[in-house]
Amino acid sequence: MSTQFELILRKEVEKINTETALNQAKASLRESQALLREAFDLLENHGFKKEAQEVIELTRKIGKVMGRL
Repeated sequence: MSTQFELILRKEVEKINTETALNQAKASLRESQALLREAFDLLENHGFKKEAQEVIELTRKIGKVMGRL
């Protein structure tokens, strides 16, 4: 049978793991936004206006998700 201390310790470890995963997800989303901005610039500079606009929409959607995290 688990002691109270073990239960508390497990909850804290789970909380830390969740926070770590969340931080990693945020970092990945920031990297994605940076890559999408590069893609936007390339597309726009080569005349792909419609596609560039779609990339900007993706960047905004990622920003909204990050705002909820």
